[in-house]
Amino acid sequence: MIGSPVGWPRTVLLSAVLPVAGSAAATGLAGKLGLADAADQIQHLWGALTVVVLLWAWIFVLWLAVLYVAEIVLPSGSIPGPVALFRAWRRSRQEAIRYWQLLGVLVRHGLGGFLLRGSRAHPDRTSAAAANLRDALNDAGVTFVKLGQMLSTRRDVIPDTIADQLATLQTDATPLQWARVELIIAAQLGRPATEVFDSIEQEPLAAASVGQAHAAVLADGTQVVVKVQRPGARIQVGRDLQIMRRIARRLEREALWAREMGVADLVEGFAASLTEELDYTVELDNMRNLAAALRDSSTGKPAITIPVAYPAYSSSTMLVMQRLDGTPVGSARRVLDELDSDTRAFAASTLLAETLRQILVAGVFHADLHPGNVLVDKAGRLGLLDFGAVGRLDETERLALTAFLVSIDGDDSVGATDAMLRLLGEPAEFERRAFERRIGQVIVRFRGGFGAGGSKALFGEMVALITSAGFSIPGQVAGVFRTLAAVEGTLLLLDPGFELLVAARRVGDDVLAPMLAPDRLALRAKGQVLSVLPVLQRLPGRIDKITADLEAGRFSVGVRVFEHPADRAFVSALAQRLITALFAAACVAAAAVLLVAGNKAELIDGVAVSAVLAAALGLIGAMLGIRTLLRT
Repeated sequence: MIGSPVGWPRTVLLSAVLPVAGSAAATGLAGKLGLADAADQIQHLWGALTVVVLLWAWIFVLWLAVLYVAEIVLPSGSIPGPVALFRAWRRSRQEAIRYWQLLGVLVRHGLGGFLLRGSRAHPDRTSAAAANLRDALNDAGVTFVKLGQMLSTRRDVIPDTIADQLATLQTDATPLQWARVELIIAAQLGRPATEVFDSIEQEPLAAASVGQAHAAVLADGTQVVVKVQRPGARIQVGRDLQIMRRIARRLEREALWAREMGVADLVEGFAASLTEELDYTVELDNMRNLAAALRDSSTGKPAITIPVAYPAYSSSTMLVMQRLDGTPVGSARRVLDELDSDTRAFAASTLLAETLRQILVAGVFHADLHPGNVLVDKAGRLGLLDFGAVGRLDETERLALTAFLVSIDGDDSVGATDAMLRLLGEPAEFERRAFERRIGQVIVRFRGGFGAGGSKALFGEMVALITSAGFSIPGQVAGVFRTLAAVEGTLLLLDPGFELLVAARRVGDDVLAPMLAPDRLALRAKGQVLSVLPVLQRLPGRIDKITADLEAGRFSVGVRVFEHPADRAFVSALAQRLITALFAAACVAAAAVLLVAGNKAELIDGVAVSAVLAAALGLIGAMLGIRTLLRT
């Protein structure tokens, strides 16, 4: 009747109450109008039935109006069932406890003022406030620590004062007891660990808030690392992400700085990345993809070692992979001191070349190349760890990014601007000439590679230039800048005299050579020709037809405004609702006119014909009006 779904509880309630209330109301009204006596007379029977039917119909319409108001106040499906209510109550109670814990952390570190309505406080006013934010995130737990680490690399959206403080966050945690770890491993394997591993070291190699890693030896003697996720880590992270979204929405409502930074979008991107990072099967696939990307086409071996994963022993919460020889660069000072300068320079050049190859050629790149994720052994060979954060670029993005870097190297501000527009799209009210001028100034300043601050200053200048021009940087493109910024710190530890810009120019030709190889260019050209060939085949005939139509005066141009089916459906539905609303209004207006004008003709004693017609028209108008409102 109303053209809108209604939940079954309301349907049952309406079906139960309507006959009782309707019968009582109809009987009372019939008694007042004398319909019972009139119905005893055969000649008034049909008139009495007509009035009674109208009374019942109006009662039904009134109940529809009540239903409409109920749908506005409390839409169908907004109240879950008893089981869902109980589960939601438990979940909300746990979230509330966690929420108040986090608020306590913020207040304890002097950050409560940022959450107040109308607050004008800004977190980059002082370095003390940034330090307080770092300490608060550290106390809040793993989810917020990882959020801070992610934000520390997004200098395009947060001030440098905050980024410098957040970069010092660490995720070290107290290790789980071995008894619990052993039970987790057995549960994931579906059998005792002794059937798969010859031995497992009880002392972890590393322990973080999400998981920890243990050295082990497989039954065949292969040395591996077993990465185990902490029990309840996903539940805790999921609860924290919900709270984080709630806080982000509130901050954007109350604080201008939060809206300018796009806090809600940052949290959503972080939530997607962290959720993927918690699934170790994704990390396993990332290891395979990166191993293929790093494999040298001439030797068939990767220039940088990627550990081999063992899918048969891995799951979404446990990962078994090859153990690499070496020490993390961040703690390998003794190892590096024993290497000669040429070996250290070669290692740094290799890491940079392979990073650029991942980004520009393969399109799959390790997005977290900080010193703790890069191993170096006594011979200067490199290996990578922790593949939870991996970025991906399609060919269009890679080509645009390559053109941008080549334009910077070639002192071409026009080409750099064109490449940036292809990569990020043109923002509203974009001033192209001003952007070209500013990017040209940055290129001139850093083209020698020895500008003040080096490549870090260059990245900072570029990010500031891009954001000030109104560009919105997608997450994957921001991941490229984040990777280059992180790898620079690792490169400087490998070779203190390493200059990223100079080295990038030196290795750039080798990295880009595969993209410009004749066979690859021929393949791309072949694809373009095949896509254009059908158009070229039909072009002569179309030109002849256009020429003939112009000569004969038959040339015309037809434009279909609503070509898309969704557009036509929207307009049709809008027209139907408008017509229905107009018809309903006309019925109500006609009913009002009949009631005001009236006449002396009576259907039965005391009931005028005009009143019955007005009731019928008003009934139709009311039902159509309710139907239109519910479907809007």
